[in-house]
Amino acid sequence: MEVVLVTVGVGDHTRNTDGFISIDCGIDDGYSYTDGKTTIPYNSDTNYVATGVNHNISTRFDSDTTIATQDRTLRSFPQDKRSCYTLPVEEGQKYLVRATFLHGNYDGRKVSSVDPILFDLHLGVNLWESVNISDVTWTHESEVITVALAGYISVCLVNKDKGTPFISSLELRPLRKETLYPAATASVALVKYSRFDFGGSIELRFPDDPYDRIWTPFNDDNKWTRIRTTSLVQSRFDDLFEVPSAVLQTAVVPINSTEAELFFSWGLPNYQDVRPQFNIFMHFTELQPLALGQSRNFIVYLNGNQWSDRPYSPSYLLSGYIYSTIPSYVYQYNVSIKETATSTLPPIINALETYTVMQLTENATDGSDGMHANHLVFLSENVDVVAVFLECRTN
Repeated sequence: MEVVLVTVGVGDHTRNTDGFISIDCGIDDGYSYTDGKTTIPYNSDTNYVATGVNHNISTRFDSDTTIATQDRTLRSFPQDKRSCYTLPVEEGQKYLVRATFLHGNYDGRKVSSVDPILFDLHLGVNLWESVNISDVTWTHESEVITVALAGYISVCLVNKDKGTPFISSLELRPLRKETLYPAATASVALVKYSRFDFGGSIELRFPDDPYDRIWTPFNDDNKWTRIRTTSLVQSRFDDLFEVPSAVLQTAVVPINSTEAELFFSWGLPNYQDVRPQFNIFMHFTELQPLALGQSRNFIVYLNGNQWSDRPYSPSYLLSGYIYSTIPSYVYQYNVSIKETATSTLPPIINALETYTVMQLTENATDGSDGMHANHLVFLSENVDVVAVFLECRTN
């Protein structure tokens, strides 16, 4: 079920690709083109890497229209233990870096879960991700938000002698504002785990998002009603995330108003040696003008514990959010958003981002102690002062 709220909106902001680096790995040296869907220009990787071999994916994928142009070629590194792309940047600026991998059966090798290709992806000297390719048809994306500590950023593929490392595309996007994603610092990078657009129907990125973040639709039509508006949702002048209007224009509410709860969860195998540290950013915007006497107030719970110390009331057509400034360390995350006793309308959510923490220094946070603090920051037009709450939890 979907409810559409139609009003006259305001024009959107101008989009540009200034500072973008968009590399289609494996295309002919010196070749460039403009992507038909995103309007982003892509170039060959000639000027960014010194080694490797160019390939096309298998011709059996020629008719697959879901494969992006930049993923139809790749560069492999059969000879080198460590192969690095060097991307010129502005020191001290914050960037989003995304690497994409599609094997596409380019070498005729049989790949499976019992015989996968394994290699490491590094951001400089830091382990970004251990890449596991177990299906030649699967497109894998790795994304990180980081601060440039020098005039370049190195993205490296490390051979683990378990298959040839390869890469399909590499993209760098300046976030332009130092205040965006405050959890990303000179010593901590944020590795994307999920980025969801609740109520959306298609994947959104540039030009809808000027920073070219990729937003994936997330819906449960058996439990949620989708709502959307055609009106422009404005970002606050001091917005720390600047979620695009196209994402905040959609949301979900409970399909059964008597339950008045939104629930979703994610988890990790509890046999992992290291528990990832998660940062959680929830985004809320009111999409309908409330009549006199109407209210929408809710409280967020994490794993059964009250995550927000007070009710949250989203602002009409204005961005708002709740986020943790210190990461959590558990294997399972169960999020419940419940309306308060005085609320006349059910809870709502527009978007969710989750990130794991990559320590960029030698001294990583010690996760062995049993007590960790989570600061929660609330931002809504209805509150003039940003309030910070401290919650301690025993694992």
